[in-house]
Amino acid sequence: MSRPPVLRSQMRVSLSYLTTTTSVSRLRRDADLPPVGPHTMDPLGYAPAEGSLYLLEHFDDESGDQPRMHVLHVRGPHVGRMVVVDGGATGERDFEDRLAALRARLVELRPLPRDRFALSTRVVRRRALRLYPDEMPIRKYTLRIHVRALGNRIASIGATTEVEAYLRPRVRLAEAWRVPGERFAVAVISWVGVPFELGHDKQTALLVPCP
Repeated sequence: MSRPPVLRSQMRVSLSYLTTTTSVSRLRRDADLPPVGPHTMDPLGYAPAEGSLYLLEHFDDESGDQPRMHVLHVRGPHVGRMVVVDGGATGERDFEDRLAALRARLVELRPLPRDRFALSTRVVRRRALRLYPDEMPIRKYTLRIHVRALGNRIASIGATTEVEAYLRPRVRLAEAWRVPGERFAVAVISWVGVPFELGHDKQTALLVPCP
């Protein structure tokens, strides 16, 4: 049976994309830039009075940058939104003092098994990105990611985000925690968000309705 014209066209585009791009990038050669590594997200705890969940983004490289602090809103008009509030710069001597003071007033999160959640990924867009003029371009993807708790009766209830991925459209659920006193969990997802060498993971956090 012959394939429909639209399907044949899609297959040709996919094959062209795979043969004209690469899923591996060489070591970063920029003399003025330090080696790169993964970016990981570490939840610090929950501030019930604020309705805010605090997280630290760590940079596993030689930049010397302090971790970057994020706040994820659990209540209010901006529920589910995560914003940067502190850190990410070198030479901040008082960062550890501010971090210790913050930890002292936060409620610890309770870990949840990852198999209580479902993660789905869809490639929204794919394109080529040339990092160096003398190399083949690498593969770049826009991914739409949806995470939901399996206890919810309606499958569409969950959290959705879009990220830019490189080299491979690989996404995984790294960890999950219950937000104390709230009908939410925080799920940390990882994808290939650093496009050098074989690719390094980058992470973000999603606020997921949880029964």
